[in-house]
Amino acid sequence: MAIYDLVFLLVNTVFISMDYFHFGVTGLNDWHDAYVSLAQPFVSAFTNVAITGSVYTTVILSIDRTIGIQFPLQWHRICSSRRVKVALCVVFFTSAVLNVPMMMEDRWEYHTKEWSNVTEFQSVSSEYSKTYFHNEVYLRYINPIFDAFVPVIAISTINVIIARSLHQRSRLQKTLISSDPTQDLKSTETKRITSMVICISLETLMTRTTRMVNFIIQGYYGTAYVNACPLYCGVIAALAHFLTITNATFNFFCFCYFGSKFRRCFLQRLKNMGVHAPSVSERNVRTNSEGQKEREKRQEWQKETERDLMRKNGEDRERGRKR
Repeated sequence: MAIYDLVFLLVNTVFISMDYFHFGVTGLNDWHDAYVSLAQPFVSAFTNVAITGSVYTTVILSIDRTIGIQFPLQWHRICSSRRVKVALCVVFFTSAVLNVPMMMEDRWEYHTKEWSNVTEFQSVSSEYSKTYFHNEVYLRYINPIFDAFVPVIAISTINVIIARSLHQRSRLQKTLISSDPTQDLKSTETKRITSMVICISLETLMTRTTRMVNFIIQGYYGTAYVNACPLYCGVIAALAHFLTITNATFNFFCFCYFGSKFRRCFLQRLKNMGVHAPSVSERNVRTNSEGQKEREKRQEWQKETERDLMRKNGEDRERGRKR
């Protein structure tokens, strides 16, 4: 998911955001003519594959968490490392196949400007982009279904299952008193991972829901293009694109906040690259404090167990004397 988000952000920044920024500052289209127009087929390919891959990787993560909550004892067997790798490969190839028509919308050719008699190599619309299949079948049905409707239904259903399972587990834990501190630590780690997956999936759900609304409005007006719709349709499309960017950015901060292992690896990579990072002692301040709390909790549990055992032995001796 991190690779998908990074590819999308880099391509979007260089070829889309910089295009608007350069035009707003200079009022010229030379950035678009020199870079964006020529790279349009690559831009469409990378961005669409990256977005689709990130969305369906989120679906895979949500399914993994659902299995971990519903079947905790069989989770390691069901979601083995090999099966996870196969699922991620399937997501990548599926994302590439679903976006092949998008890659075929543009082609390169030499174009001669009449007023200057200068020949340039640029990208233009291909013949395929004018076909009935692309405009009436793919853009109006296939792309909306797999780009928005399927992820929205899948993520909504999975999150409902997760929320219901967590509610049932919390009610069960209220009736059971756990005296094992290691079990409490495992429960805390599970809750942290589940919270991370829920946050990522809800952000993705909001992004895909906006896209779905945009597709519904376009279908209402009988077109697959935003330019053929009223102004508010363009506003919703712009909002969906903005949410897609924030979603790719939000995932990184979500990993940093919830993933202690991710933070450690990230800081270690920064240190290896020569970037200033906190020292080992500084990074371990929080870890030591958490370890101290864990030790205190374990010692308190041991003392309470000893007190219960002494009280029980005293009661047994008292009953023995009475006999």
